Amino acid sequence: LDDLLLRTPYDRASARQETARALAMVPRPTALLTTDETMTLGALEAILDAGLRVPEDISLVAFDDPSWTTLLRPPLTVIAQPVNELGVAAARRLCARIAGDERPPEILVLDTTFIVRGSTAPPPS
Repeated sequence: LDDLLLRTPYDRASARQETARALAMVPRPTALLTTDETMTLGALEAILDAGLRVPEDISLVAFDDPSWTTLLRPPLTVIAQPVNELGVAAARRLCARIAGDERPPEILVLDTTFIVRGSTAPPPS
């Protein structure tokens, strides 16, 4: 399973390069999941560079839901996170720390939403 995880420095060019390497694998992956906007843009560039079509040749799912994902054709399938709730929770915790709250850090888990759009297809048979 570890060979299915791509690790790259956090920048668009590196994501593009690593995605290109993955697309050259035999057999080629049938789907990619990217972790955020920067990695998604790099992956999209590599997919286009390779002359592949989404979702006909490869499915693409992105974590996060920036507004431009619905402008793509096909629109991008995403895992949307509650960014406003994350910001509110972070601000409250910061204000509490500034006010002297010394409780140990807590783990906060917020629900995500899987939004199926046009960039995913069933796996090939």
